Amino acid sequence: MLIVGILALLAATPGVAGQNQIVAGEKAQDPDSKAVDAAITAIRASQPDKAITLVEPVIAHLDKDIAAEKRLVFCGPNMTEALVYATLGQSMKPKRDTLVLNDSGCMALWIKGFALNGQGKFAEAVAPLKRATELAPMHSQFFSELGFAYQQLKQPELSLAAYKSAETYAGFSEDEKFQRARALRGEGFAYVDLGKWDEAEKAYQDSLKDDPDSKVAKNELEFIKQNRPKD
Repeated sequence: MLIVGILALLAATPGVAGQNQIVAGEKAQDPDSKAVDAAITAIRASQPDKAITLVEPVIAHLDKDIAAEKRLVFCGPNMTEALVYATLGQSMKPKRDTLVLNDSGCMALWIKGFALNGQGKFAEAVAPLKRATELAPMHSQFFSELGFAYQQLKQPELSLAAYKSAETYAGFSEDEKFQRARALRGEGFAYVDLGKWDEAEKAYQDSLKDDPDSKVAKNELEFIKQNRPKD
């Protein structure tokens, strides 16, 4: 319902005014985008160090581009998000102009965080992942990866908050069901760590609505059944 409301507000916004600028679609021949694509290939080939090496210049380029930027800066992993971000400054007092970049910078940050998580460097992963969520504050995938880092750091409150955001914004994703199910499983894990067994059970059950074949959710529900305190 939140996303429906946001999109309704967007439809009612009379155009993109002032110094608002969307460059989210301008990436076909972008060298940074090519580096990101190569880094994703490296991740799939289980080469996290190579992936990080590939995206570091992209992150440096992002830092340079926005160092003196006075507008609100976002990146648009998809066009729906880009259009929403372009309007956010108009609801502020005083109004702020916005710049929406393509997804190269925030994807580079996510890749770095993902690679660090994969190496077990969870504390190091937090900073790039947090920054990715700041640049794309309605992108479910980034919040889930941040939630996982906090999960592994045994910080269930922070993990739960990140996964809640991932669930909230799953509707912006092309793979909405996958992202929502993943977020709900993360919430379930955090609730178990917090000793909130009923909430954990509901989160895992809700995740099965989007991913009914998830062995992880089914195994966790069995764990809850066997380990929750008896009345």
